[in-house]
Formats: sequence, structure tokens, C-alpha cells
Amino acid sequence: MDELIIARANGVLVRRIDLTGRRKLTIGRSHRCELRLDHPSVSRRHALLFAHDGRWLIVDSGSALGLHGRRGRTRMLPLDDGDWCRIGPACCWLHRRAAASASRSIFDESCTPGAGHRAVSACDVVDPEVARSPMILHIIEPGRSRHLRVRFESADLVTIGRSRACDVVVDDPAMSCLQAAVYLEGERWCVADAGTGRGITIGGRRYLRKRLDGGDVVRVGRSHLWVAAPAVIGLSAGAGGAGGAGEVRHRAA
Repeated sequence: MDELIIARANGVLVRRIDLTGRRKLTIGRSHRCELRLDHPSVSRRHALLFAHDGRWLIVDSGSALGLHGRRGRTRMLPLDDGDWCRIGPACCWLHRRAAASASRSIFDESCTPGAGHRAVSACDVVDPEVARSPMILHIIEPGRSRHLRVRFESADLVTIGRSRACDVVVDDPAMSCLQAAVYLEGERWCVADAGTGRGITIGGRRYLRKRLDGGDVVRVGRSHLWVAAPAVIGLSAGAGGAGGAGEVRHRAA
């Protein structure tokens, strides 16, 4: 059973979040984030923690100060038991309860931020609101088109890439094994680069994270995702296009 432990730089525990049944956790200063860190060094939408292929990954969603691990600043970190990531003044630590030991400290000096950082002043876990309007995603691969309709019950995270472990597998050699994540943030769907560092392109601009609006065309690799309507929760089969219908099933983390 996995949990995320949030602590101040001195190791003082702020909160534990049970990750059972979750596939993602949005982190930032905004009230729309599921984990809210109220500190000026934390961006409004700072990071996305999500489950993929049996492990947890945390990616920078376009923050000003980034994510920091044992090797310094990074765009993406895989988190296993005992791994940590610093976001502003907070240390986020992945912990498996079965491996807990009362005599062992889970924090070490390498997790301590440099001078000038203040303690976390507030840390809240916010349940996401439920969006009701449907959305159609047109996955346009080279020489093929798939139309996917989003519904409420299925999922709050959809991973996209060449790997068979992704929810949407795209046959595009220019795409990474794990290219992007489309996820629910508050009432709206957003798309984020899944740690490739190349970002996603919308309207000729490159982003690490962007809220999706109707009419957006998202370029990933040589493929495109066309958003036909605003925000949703869940993905399931929709009307077929030139390449036929596709289906995404929610898989537990």
C-alpha cells in the first residue's frame, strides 16, 4: 500500500496521503490542485504525480523552480519506496506502509533545501470536482485517425505513448514510450509532457503543461490530438473515424 509523505526540510511530518485507488495527484499552490502547498516558491500548478506501468512518476508541469531530487533539478523522477522529491520547501517521499520501521528515519540530510527556504505554511489535500460536459479526442496518427469519447466513470488520467503500458498506444516512431499524460485538474482536462523534456506543442507554442480547450490541436511527435469539446472525466470508445474507434480502459495503479 503506497502513501505519499510530505514533510518540511527539517523532517517534520506535515501530512500523509494514501495513494490507494489513485492514479494521479496534482500538486501546486492553486486551490484546484489535489495537494495544495501554500508557499511562494511553489508554482500554482507545479507538478503531476501519476502511476504508470506499476510505478509512480512525478513530472514538472511547467513550474518556475522545478523539481529537485538527489541529483539536482530534473523534469521527471521515478519514485520507488524511499525515493523523495523536493518541491519548494517541501519534501515529498514515497513510502510503502508494509516496509515501515519505527526506528528508521525516512529523511536524510540530502533532502534538506538550501538557505533561504521557509517551512511549508499550509498543506491541503483537495478532492477534485466533477466535470459533466463530454469531450471527443481525435487521435490523428500518420495515416490513421481514431476518435475517442470521454465519459465520467472511467478514469481521471490517460497516458499516451508508444509503450503497450500506455492507455493510448500511438504508432509513431517520433513519440517516446511515454510521451504525455492527459489528466483531470479540478473541472478541466489538462495535458502535460511526461518527462521527455521536449514538451507538447499547441498553436505553435511549446508547453510542459496546458489546460485543454475545445478546438485545441496538440502535437506530440508526428501525431496530433484534436480536442473537439471541453473537459471531461474518463475515456471509453467513441464513434469511429478513418482508422476506426478506439477504447481506453482505466487500470488501477
